[in-house]
Amino acid sequence: MEHLTGKIYEKDSVQEGYWRNGYYIGIENITPYRVSSSRNMQRYQIRRTGDGTEVKIYFMRQGGRNTIINNLAIEVNNGSVNGFSSDALINVNSFPFDCRISYQTIDNGGVSTLNVLLEFVINDSGSWNVTLNH
Repeated sequence: MEHLTGKIYEKDSVQEGYWRNGYYIGIENITPYRVSSSRNMQRYQIRRTGDGTEVKIYFMRQGGRNTIINNLAIEVNNGSVNGFSSDALINVNSFPFDCRISYQTIDNGGVSTLNVLLEFVINDSGSWNVTLNH
């Protein structure tokens, strides 16, 4: 927690809370994003790529695009989902943005079916890439 001291109306004042890039963000330290659940994937990455209002979803398997995706469901609290192949694009209306991605794919050995789940919230506005790796 940081403090800003200064004078307001000729009186000493202290503003307590969290700051990001010189801007007061409030009394809670809100992370840019938060993952609430992940299941049956080697790793995931959520990365801000710049200004904008879109979230790109990439499905990867063994270093390349994962083309074995079944029963894909992408649920969002606002915005529209476009594309359901090896990538998906979500045009977001406002932030925070809640997303739940579920689908089935095969494991790297090609033997078992995996039920994959990723649930996350993006709090900071911008364009984001979400990569799910198997």
